[in-house]
Amino acid sequence: MKLKINENQVKVILDEILKENAVSNIKSSFKEIILGVAHLLNFNLSGINKHTAINALENDEIIIKISKILSDRRIEVLTQKMESFGISNALNRILNNREHIEYFINERLKEMGKKENFKIFIENM
Repeated sequence: MKLKINENQVKVILDEILKENAVSNIKSSFKEIILGVAHLLNFNLSGINKHTAINALENDEIIIKISKILSDRRIEVLTQKMESFGISNALNRILNNREHIEYFINERLKEMGKKENFKIFIENM
């Protein structure tokens, strides 16, 4: 049986595949993102978690993901997930350490040759 697909249908299918891959890619590195942010918040991590956090903050892809998540509404999803892992008041902790986090992320972005000026997303503040 042959299936005929027009050009618009192919575009819709490809868009869905790309969207799914993007979501999957973020999900697959979510642990690294959470541990990296926790490390930036000076949480006392040890063992494999500390090693994972340090590696995450040295990984260009993870830094870019962290910067994208913290600079838009996805910060809410991240902080909810962090709180589900026992990091209480995650959003307040991020906001209280905003200057340190922004400086660190901006320095890493500069090392990568990026010229963005990273700022943490703050709604109604």
